[in-house]
Amino acid sequence: MKKIIFTLLLFALAIVTHARPGVFVKVRPAAPKVVVVKPKSPGNQYVWVSGDWIWHPKKQQYIWVDGKWLLPPKAAVWVDGHWKATSGGWYWVSGHWKKI
Repeated sequence: MKKIIFTLLLFALAIVTHARPGVFVKVRPAAPKVVVVKPKSPGNQYVWVSGDWIWHPKKQQYIWVDGKWLLPPKAAVWVDGHWKATSGGWYWVSGHWKKI
């Protein structure tokens, strides 16, 4: 019984630590006026990952994080972050790797 409870607690912890708080805004922010000068790629396998908005809980606002070169996971493509409209307002969908 203790093993089952322990396993369930670990599973619940995994869900909680991977959950993202949904932050909705009534008005979508304007597109960032960011001029990006991409540094040279460190290699042919690297993919440029565009800058992204992230929610800063202490500041209670979105902050801009510059883009960077990353090695993609196997069989994945980068999806840029974007604003999504819902009946509750706008929310930011962070950039992420999508399996192909």
